Amino acid sequence: MTSATRTSIGFIGPSGGKSPHYEPFKRLIPREIDLDIRDLGVMRNQSLESLGGNRDQIVARAVELSVSAGWAGVLVPGAPVEIQNPGLFEALGASVHIPFSTALSACADALRAVGASRVLFLTPFNEHLNGLIRDHMGAAGFEASMADLGIGTYTDASKIGPDEVLAAAKQSLDAAGGAQAVYFQGAILDPLPVLARMERELGTRVMASNPTMLWSITSKLGLSYSIEGYGSLLEDWPKLIS
Repeated sequence: MTSATRTSIGFIGPSGGKSPHYEPFKRLIPREIDLDIRDLGVMRNQSLESLGGNRDQIVARAVELSVSAGWAGVLVPGAPVEIQNPGLFEALGASVHIPFSTALSACADALRAVGASRVLFLTPFNEHLNGLIRDHMGAAGFEASMADLGIGTYTDASKIGPDEVLAAAKQSLDAAGGAQAVYFQGAILDPLPVLARMERELGTRVMASNPTMLWSITSKLGLSYSIEGYGSLLEDWPKLIS
């Protein structure tokens, strides 16, 4: 059911919400949700690879903030955080005593909810990180293919406009063949302005990481919404499969 009271949810990310690509995400969040964005405190020298080897620090940060801020639930975004800190999800589950979701656990939640087992990922990451994502999703029971977007560096993704994102998704889906869903991982490659349009034109489910994490954590909290304009996951709000 949809809540009439306010619910505080933590969002502990590598950039602390300072990047402009968070703004489209903030605009779709229901009024009843207070999203408290905090810095994870583990990113050094702006390198995604520096996020690795920090599992205990990440868990400690999540525990500390979830208690001190009084959150009802917490999100730990960033696939590079998750795949470079093996066992992070299990460690969070053992220590964080409120509902939580991570980037790739939310992805798996959504794919199960819509009955998709083959997924095409579009990311701004390098080949090594994409390979780790593919392996991680494979271990979770999904067949993941990774689109080659020809992006030079991670930050170059911010220069790609919505129409270019849509064109890349079309080309990658045709090349992949058999994908039952398209998934954008890495919010700097921002598909939100054209997410619903993509679904119509591609004829398949199209999801993006931050909205999917919102769906996952609020569903775990027993909340549901119908948010138009950002694809069928948020509009139809399928039930979470335990």
